[in-house]
Amino acid sequence: MSAFQQALSLARSAGDQDGVAEALTWFGHVYRAESKLDRAAECYTNARDIYIRSGDEFGQANMLRTLAVIHDRRSEYDRAEEHFIRAQEVFTRIGHNLCLAKTFRGLALLYHHQSKYDQAEDCYNRAYDIHARISDSRGQSITLTGLGDLHLARSQFTTAEEYYIRARDICARMGNDVGRAQTLTGLGEVYSVQSKYTAAEESYTQANEIYSRVGDVLGQAKTLARLAQLGQRQGNSVEAEAFASEARKLNPQVSK
Repeated sequence: MSAFQQALSLARSAGDQDGVAEALTWFGHVYRAESKLDRAAECYTNARDIYIRSGDEFGQANMLRTLAVIHDRRSEYDRAEEHFIRAQEVFTRIGHNLCLAKTFRGLALLYHHQSKYDQAEDCYNRAYDIHARISDSRGQSITLTGLGDLHLARSQFTTAEEYYIRARDICARMGNDVGRAQTLTGLGEVYSVQSKYTAAEESYTQANEIYSRVGDVLGQAKTLARLAQLGQRQGNSVEAEAFASEARKLNPQVSK
């Protein structure tokens, strides 16, 4: 983190409060990626306080939304919802549509985690409408993938498949390989739980090839683990162990 530390030190020395807040935000992102959630929350809270003192509403709302994600990951659902709703109110007031859509997506995921599926679907739909209105294809694909995940959790397999296919096609048009791999993985799950093993294997294999090509080791390991599970379900223990072994080589934390 030496570059961030230097930036933070320089900003503090120069009395540049916006620079301090930006550096704290990046520190928070790094800590969050490392799952050091307490330290991430501290950085985001300090950045938010700076934005409050300077009257920067966008900065405040952005930190509220980011803190909400931290609370969601800690399963502190009431606090997460409170922060998301406060962020939603500010983004609505200042007219920042992209961040408003992201906030609705965050709320949708929060409700999904609590199995509040109707509320989650409503938030995803509101997010999708905004992304469509501002012609944000990436946001549309992410939201459609979320809706696919939601309907998969509800065992509404036909609807889940439709959403994943729509998301996959948008990602293909955009050249978003990682997004396409994620939708293919979702399709693999849809087919696997319905015992459509050939279709599931095809989807997982395509996803694995993409992850391998773009160098996403974790995505590759998780997909190989799913192929191993698929082999087990079909009684092919030799193939299953081969896939599981490859997954463990890439990431020992990925179980069969």
